[in-house]
Amino acid sequence: VPPTRQRLGLVIFYFALGGENWSNKAGFLNPNTHECTDWKTVVPDKFNMIGALCEEGDDNNDSSTYTTNRLSRIIFAQNNLKGTLPTELTFLSDLSFLSLEKNSIAGAIPSELSQLSNLALISLTDNFLKGGIPTEIGNSKSLREIHLGTNYLSGTLPSEIGKLSTLEYLSLETNNFIGTIPNEIGGNNDDSSNEELSSNNLLYLRLDSNKISGTIPPSIGKLTKLLALTLSTNSLTGSLPKEFGSMTELQNIQCNNNRLTGTIPFGANTPLRHISLADNKLRGTIDALAENTHLQSLTLGINELTGTISSNFCLRTPNIESIELNNNRMRGALPACIGNLTALTVINIESNTFEGRLPNKLPPNLRLFSASNNKITGTIPDSDNQNGGDGDGIFSDALQYLALRSNRLTGTLPERSLRKASSLETMDLQYNQLTGLIPTGLGNA
Repeated sequence: VPPTRQRLGLVIFYFALGGENWSNKAGFLNPNTHECTDWKTVVPDKFNMIGALCEEGDDNNDSSTYTTNRLSRIIFAQNNLKGTLPTELTFLSDLSFLSLEKNSIAGAIPSELSQLSNLALISLTDNFLKGGIPTEIGNSKSLREIHLGTNYLSGTLPSEIGKLSTLEYLSLETNNFIGTIPNEIGGNNDDSSNEELSSNNLLYLRLDSNKISGTIPPSIGKLTKLLALTLSTNSLTGSLPKEFGSMTELQNIQCNNNRLTGTIPFGANTPLRHISLADNKLRGTIDALAENTHLQSLTLGINELTGTISSNFCLRTPNIESIELNNNRMRGALPACIGNLTALTVINIESNTFEGRLPNKLPPNLRLFSASNNKITGTIPDSDNQNGGDGDGIFSDALQYLALRSNRLTGTLPERSLRKASSLETMDLQYNQLTGLIPTGLGNA
């Protein structure tokens, strides 16, 4: 790119986005300096380089040594940029990295940005952008990351995104997108002859907090490299595609607050660590999830799940940290082995039909145990033989919140183990058949 054209592009960028009021001008427009050596600075206390950065002149990974004249990066995160993106950004033909998140940039995304053939990353998260995503985006063959979350973008998702075969990150969360998820965004393994129409390199896909409707296309399940899928807080219907059960790299799925039905397709083939599907209309049991030994958090509240928490579940998920199954139709007793899950900090099973006695001990690091509105019977186990206990009881110095209201508990409060609850802040035992006195000096309650 001619030096004069490159410098002119930066000058127009400066004035279009209110450069005179930037928090840090990074040396911009100094007539006695060069844009590739002096129009950048390190932000105090953040150790982040901002400004105009040119192609590195050596391989020492020192971001301060940019010695060639080809401008490759513009970085101005959280720098009080106000205005609209100028089409003259195309003057910066070597630009590969445009990072302007957390500013006050308004207006539309210029379709001309697709002319930047080297552009690999565009990050405009947390601005005031409006309008749709230009269909010309499909021409940006070098794009690896698109971050446009937390704006006011609208319209439908362009199917042309599916042409970006190098795309790894697609983050469009917290906007006003409508319509359905284009089939083209998913993998196209059935059409290997048309590799141009393939997003098979996607690692992260975020479309949460929009107004997207319709079903989840099965092609999403063919994104063989996908690590995280977030579709929460939309109006999605239908079932989770059976193809999801074959996603061998997927570690995190979040589809909360939709209208999804059917069963949960995950099993041993999917190495999920975090499953969050609360507030839908999912049915079936959680038995198959017990085959997932990597599981760390399970959030399935407010669905129509049935069945029990089997002993196999807690034996096969030793690293689980959170279990949230509230407001379902599950039954049975909590298995005794749940007390051996040392990483578990949250159990929420309220508003089901769990029955039987409480386990003689709960996990030692448990902070929250909510089992209200069930049919649990018997006494609250103590740390010795009082109340029939032969374990450590359900209280520990980690427990902060205990809710057992509206069950069928009897007997007295287990004074010995209750006194161990030094961190206890809330205890709700209303609407049971408990007797006796409340011990004094309980934790922080």
